[in-house]
Amino acid sequence: MNKIQKSIFGLNLIYDKGSKDELLSLAKGLFDESELKSISLFDNCYSSLTWNNNLKKQFDDNTISFENRLDYVTSINDHIIRMHQLNYLLRALLTNNEVIEALKTLEKYSELEVRIFDNPKVIGYRLLLEYYAEISDYEKFIELIKQCEISKEKNQIQRIKNIFIANFALKFGIEKVIKVLNTKVFGEKYIYCALIALTKQVDYMTMKNLLANNTFFNTFDSNNKTQILVETFENAAKNQNFSDLNFEELYEKVLSIDPKIKAGVVRLKDILFVKLGQYSTKLDYVIRCKKEITSNEMKKELSIVEQQLKK
Repeated sequence: MNKIQKSIFGLNLIYDKGSKDELLSLAKGLFDESELKSISLFDNCYSSLTWNNNLKKQFDDNTISFENRLDYVTSINDHIIRMHQLNYLLRALLTNNEVIEALKTLEKYSELEVRIFDNPKVIGYRLLLEYYAEISDYEKFIELIKQCEISKEKNQIQRIKNIFIANFALKFGIEKVIKVLNTKVFGEKYIYCALIALTKQVDYMTMKNLLANNTFFNTFDSNNKTQILVETFENAAKNQNFSDLNFEELYEKVLSIDPKIKAGVVRLKDILFVKLGQYSTKLDYVIRCKKEITSNEMKKELSIVEQQLKK
């Protein structure tokens, strides 16, 4: 047997509650010295996760055809481990844009007895959905999401939708992403995600005019608009495109935000004042922003900038 076959044989022994001595004998040719020492303790050799990780390493380290790897994976008796190995294979194929092989792999999910979804193929569908999100393929995305049982594991679906909207906005621009946001699949809740992505691409005045003049953003929260403008300003400042006029405008906007509003566990104002000041080349601006921050930890970030400017 080669190492891949031995790894799978070991996994199947674990699944069948096989002999510890046989497992340890197999392990000697598969694991390095430190790992071997660890799995020799107690009943650690029965850790299917350890053997699963080792099998993934064997696949990664060896050149093997898609067909052979798929055959190996489908010979794993433990359906949870088989699912993980199918996931590894599917991700690898999609990373290389091997969609035809990925679709063949998807068919093998139907054989799994894993009760996360009504249809076990949904596990693979969601990985493929994320791939379509990464490449901004709207038609394929919309077609596939219908098969993804979106009422379950909703956080995963929302994360994938965020990936799609961010990439689509950067690739096709604001007008096209607005059309997508107007569909039932997405909606206005993804506006912020689209705009945050665009802060890396558009200048401050373009973003300001967009938020002020496009009726689609009329219902967009004013604090969210300020966050988007600060993010746009920060991205420009990172590239030495610092505007005194824009700084003063945003300073007043951030100053007017209700201090009770938080982003996570810290004040939203504190976060935005750090963003306003951290790329400034003017000591006065940094000191003004630092003065308005209440979090000592966040003050430290601008203290570093302050010390650098005083040199």
